[in-house]
Amino acid sequence: MLTDEQAKAAQEIAKLGQKSLETGEKVGGFFRTTFRASIANLAEAAADWTTGFKVRNRAAVFITTRKKLDELGVSWADVTLDDRSAVPLIEALELEADPALQEVWAQYIANSLAPDQPVTINRLVTNIVRNLEPHDLKIIQRLSLDDLSQAKAEAQKMTADDFGIDPQALDFSLARFVALGLFAFDNVDGLTFSGADACKPCRLSIDTRFGEYRAQPLLMLFLQSIATPHEGG
Repeated sequence: MLTDEQAKAAQEIAKLGQKSLETGEKVGGFFRTTFRASIANLAEAAADWTTGFKVRNRAAVFITTRKKLDELGVSWADVTLDDRSAVPLIEALELEADPALQEVWAQYIANSLAPDQPVTINRLVTNIVRNLEPHDLKIIQRLSLDDLSQAKAEAQKMTADDFGIDPQALDFSLARFVALGLFAFDNVDGLTFSGADACKPCRLSIDTRFGEYRAQPLLMLFLQSIATPHEGG
């Protein structure tokens, strides 16, 4: 059964999503595309745990996204998103129940829909967000404090102490980040960044007991995509 809070969120989808369906004429309208299935499945959600789980998660992300769009001054009822980007996004976010990661989804969507933000929904970033674990967020939040787009002559070097987490937990997160293309790994002593004497962006490395993890350009794109307005400058 849906709890009172979950039912309220589902009802909000029904009310606001149905209004968008009735008034929005844009083919591929984002909220129409995203929440049509949720509206149709509200009755089933009360009896079917899997459907209910997905509906609750969509509802949570929807409500948070709407609030962020309001903060950005974006008319949420009129935004659009092409189906090729929308389908992977919807399939991913409906499986995320962690509130902190739902917040990441909402910020990513809101940034992509704000006309003054250099962010778009794309499969690369969607795949990164869908594969994050809650304990990754402390690392991401720390990395977000530095502007990786700023060109530097010397690489910024970090360790587990900079993140305030257990070294083993850092190892697990960084291994996931390598698989997602955010970092590259090497364990050969003496290697340096290419063009070591030149100023270049994305010069950041993290030293661990296994070796050195080096930030990749995709990390910059990802951090820009999920940045709050004040972080994005």
